[in-house]
Amino acid sequence: MKKSFLILFISGMFVSGCASEPKIPRTDCRTFSEYSTIVLKPFNAGRAIVENADVGNGTSTLNGISDSIGEKLKSRLDDYKKFDKIQIAGSCADHTLIIEGNITGLSHRKGKFHVFVNGNVSDCKTGESLYKFELEETDSKLMSIPNQIAGKISKRTMDRLFCI
Repeated sequence: MKKSFLILFISGMFVSGCASEPKIPRTDCRTFSEYSTIVLKPFNAGRAIVENADVGNGTSTLNGISDSIGEKLKSRLDDYKKFDKIQIAGSCADHTLIIEGNITGLSHRKGKFHVFVNGNVSDCKTGESLYKFELEETDSKLMSIPNQIAGKISKRTMDRLFCI
C-alpha cells in the first residue's frame, strides 16, 4: 500500500511538474509585435549550385521555386492575421520587417529533390538582422518544397512574434 501510494505520489509530482513548468524566457530574441508590416523580397537564386542534370533547366527551375516561395510565404503569413500588411517586393517604412533569402543549392539524388535556402529577417528601416535561417528541404515532388520552406519560415517568424 505504501509503495503504490509513493509511486502514485511521484507520478503525480512528475506530471504536474511538467504540465505547469513555466517556459524559460528567451534572451536571444526580440519580439516582433512592434511590427505591423512585412515586406517579402524575392528569394535570390542567382548563385545557387545545381548539382544534377536531372533537374532540367536549372535556371528556370530555380526561378520557379523562388517565385513560389514568396507566394506561399505571403499566404502562410496572411493566415495568421497578425500583420496589417504583407507585401511582396514592397518598400520600407516604420514598423516593417523584411524577409529576404537565397536559394543556395538544388540537387536531385535518389529520387528526391534537395533545395538549400538561407536568409534573414531584419528591421526594414535600420537593417538590423533579427534572426537568420538556414534550411534544407527534401521531397520527391519539387513543387512541394516551396510550401515546406514557407511553412518553416512563417512558423519561426510567428514564434519570434511571441518570443517563444
